[in-house]
Amino acid sequence: VANGHTEEIANKIFGRFDLGYSFNKSHACAYGKNSAICCYLLANYPIEYYSACLTLELTQQESKIETILKEAKMFGIVLLPADINKSTTKFEPVEEGILCPLDIIKYLGKNVQDVIIENRPYESLEDFLDRVPKKQVNKRTLTNLIKAGAFDTFNANRSTLLQKAYDIRDIKD
Repeated sequence: VANGHTEEIANKIFGRFDLGYSFNKSHACAYGKNSAICCYLLANYPIEYYSACLTLELTQQESKIETILKEAKMFGIVLLPADINKSTTKFEPVEEGILCPLDIIKYLGKNVQDVIIENRPYESLEDFLDRVPKKQVNKRTLTNLIKAGAFDTFNANRSTLLQKAYDIRDIKD
């Protein structure tokens, strides 16, 4: 009204705004900047971007890993299984796609991961079993490592690897 408009027009314009929640200009600016950065990274470095997003989700209580993985697959990004010689404790961008971390394997605690990483590289399953203490890698842990594909680097069938591991460690079913 002070700018020369009628009260009816002023009320009509003011009525467009829902004042139940208003967004700070500083917040809007920060969100806009973050969105632009994320769009740039996604467009130019998709493997690195999704690796970082997935790694961040490992620390969240309500993880959105499955949602992010579906989105990454839509971009044609391949998720590679954990590798006994290459995987760390986070998702790693590699030329072929994203390498899964050891963290993602069930029943593989931090202590076991540390022992596996410290004793690298491994030449074979036998070498791994010789160098990693039996008390660190029990039957359940070893089975999960093999079934998750961590030993696929040795080009062996997983069921053959399981049987070989059980024979070497004398593990009874």
